[in-house]
Amino acid sequence: SLSLQSGIIPHILLYTHKTTTTKFRPFRSTTTFNWLIKYFGHDKNQSSFARELLLVMNIEGHLLNTETINNLLKVVKVHSRIRANANSFTLALKYLKLSQKLGIDVNLLTWSKVYDIIHNVHLKEALISFIQENGIPILRGLLLRIIDDFATIASTTEDLIYFIENDLGFKHWENDDMIRAKVIFHRARVNGGPFTGSNEYDFKNWL
Repeated sequence: SLSLQSGIIPHILLYTHKTTTTKFRPFRSTTTFNWLIKYFGHDKNQSSFARELLLVMNIEGHLLNTETINNLLKVVKVHSRIRANANSFTLALKYLKLSQKLGIDVNLLTWSKVYDIIHNVHLKEALISFIQENGIPILRGLLLRIIDDFATIASTTEDLIYFIENDLGFKHWENDDMIRAKVIFHRARVNGGPFTGSNEYDFKNWL
């Protein structure tokens, strides 16, 4: 039923959102179009069609909102993974400029999605600096992804800890089970070698 070619669900969604289907017009809204953008653009990888839905929204007078921008960024992220698209970041900036032009406030989730789109380490660093300089809080999910990215290039665990404490301002990272586990894993990976301990105390020492 979800098949893009022969499924009934895509046909229902398209039929109810045709501009010529007047009987469903009272039920169409920014929210329903946001779901269509997410369904066709993100779930079904139809990024071009997702962008065309913006034109239909405009024709019917439905205003874009924060969720619309976030769904479009989500589409860019998926599209960049399926196809090596060098213009993914450019497209993300285009949507951010569109939100600014229309007076749409972005939220913390928006910045997380922009970060996920970027593959260049220098652009990621620039985005983190922008977020910090503007006092934008970092969502936990984004914080963990930033730590993972830095861990891949940190030559020593001390560098990783310094980055967490000073660059990210997370002084008490030891109290966070997830972050502590990432630091321990990095220490084990950097030190290398298989575990050869004979009891749990040797294992703890190795960690």
